[in-house]
Amino acid sequence: MINASANEQGVTINRLRGFLLALFVTGLFGAGGELLLLGHTEDFKQWIPLILVSLSLIVLGWRMLDRRRTSLRIFQITMLLFVASGFTGMLLHYRANAEFELEKRSADFLVRDASVD
Repeated sequence: MINASANEQGVTINRLRGFLLALFVTGLFGAGGELLLLGHTEDFKQWIPLILVSLSLIVLGWRMLDRRRTSLRIFQITMLLFVASGFTGMLLHYRANAEFELEKRSADFLVRDASVD
């Protein structure tokens, strides 16, 4: 693409953006569907990713209708919320898994202790 004209580069960039958008929307539906099927709806913290999926679809629809800077900025903010939600989700899952392991180990200890007597 060293000798490609500006128009050809623009076409390539638009195709790439379209592919990334399709990939993103597919991921939204896949992740949202999986969370719903797993029953990831017990408390408010578990609803946050589902709310973000819905919000991003709404913002994308707005972006398709209104190509001004404001809709782009709101979409970018939504993506930052996804990043923050991902880190928060990792932390919450880590804590839940650590708590589960502690409970499991204490239960195993109690069972072994009772069997010695």
